[in-house]
Amino acid sequence: MSQTPFVSVIVPNYNYARFLRQRIDSILQQTYSHFELIILDDCSTDNSMEVISQYADNPHVSQIVRNEQNTGSPIKQWMKGISLAKGDIVWLAEADDYCEPDFLSTLVNLYVANNCVLCFSRSMWVDNDGKEIGICQNKLFHQDEVSDGKKFIKKYLTLGNRVANASSAIFSRDVALNIDRQFTDYRQSGDWLFWIEIAQQGNVAVVSKPLNFFRRGFTATSKAILNGTNDIEDYKVISYLEKNNLGARSTLFNKKKRLAGNILKKDRYQDEATRKFVFRSCPLPALYYQIARLSHLFHVIFR
Repeated sequence: MSQTPFVSVIVPNYNYARFLRQRIDSILQQTYSHFELIILDDCSTDNSMEVISQYADNPHVSQIVRNEQNTGSPIKQWMKGISLAKGDIVWLAEADDYCEPDFLSTLVNLYVANNCVLCFSRSMWVDNDGKEIGICQNKLFHQDEVSDGKKFIKKYLTLGNRVANASSAIFSRDVALNIDRQFTDYRQSGDWLFWIEIAQQGNVAVVSKPLNFFRRGFTATSKAILNGTNDIEDYKVISYLEKNNLGARSTLFNKKKRLAGNILKKDRYQDEATRKFVFRSCPLPALYYQIARLSHLFHVIFR
C-alpha cells in the first residue's frame, strides 16, 4: 500500500443540521489531504440539505446522496457509503461528531506502517455543546498498541464494543465489502459485530490519544434496553464469538452470567411480556441463572 493511501470519508447524516458544519469543517481541515468526502443524507426533515449544499463545490466532496425515504438504519447507510467509496481506506465520520486536525494523518501513518485492516483512536465524550465529559475507554489503551486481529478480539472485543464510536476508526474498504453482512440486520449491536468481522482479517492498531470527539446520546440505547433489543443482540454476538472460538472463555462466561442477571430483573424491561420474550430469545443454560441468583443474594447480604 502507498504511504499516502486514498481515504474515503463518509458522513452519514439524519437530522444533525446543528452539528454538520462543525463535522464537515473538521474533516476539510485535516492535515492529511489525500481523501474524498462522500455525504449521505437519510431523508432528513431538518435543514441538513441546506447546510450540506454549501459544501457541494469543495474539491474534496465527490458525492452528495440524499435518500428519498428514510432507511431507519445507520448500519445500512454505512454499507451504502462503503460501496460508493473509491479509497483503499474508509473513515465513517458520523455527522454529530468532530475530530482533531491530525486525526487522519496519525491513524493513516500507524495503519500503513503496521499493515492494518483497522486502526482507531480513543474518543472523548462531549455533550451537545462540546463540553468534554471524559474519555470513553478511560481504563483501556493508555499507550499506542498494535496486535493481531484475533488476539485483539479475544483481549478486548470479547468485553464489548471497545471501538466505542465509528468516527474514531479507519478500516480497509476491501475487507468491509467482503465480510458477512449479518451485522446489517442488527439495530443495536451491529457495530460491535462489524468490528469483530473486520478485525479477524488482519492487524489492529490503537492510538491512545483521544483524537475523536463523540457526542454522548442515551435515548436509543435506553429504548433498546427497555424493549429487549440490547440483550437479545448481545446474546447473538456472544454466541458468534463462542461458536468461532474468538472470545476469552472467562469473559464470555461472565457476560452470559450478567445477561442472565439482566433477564431476572423485574424492572429492566418495559413489561413482563418483554422479559419473557428476551428469556426465550436467549437460550442460556439454567446454570447461568442459578449463578446469577447466588451472585445477587451475595451482594444483598454483604453489601
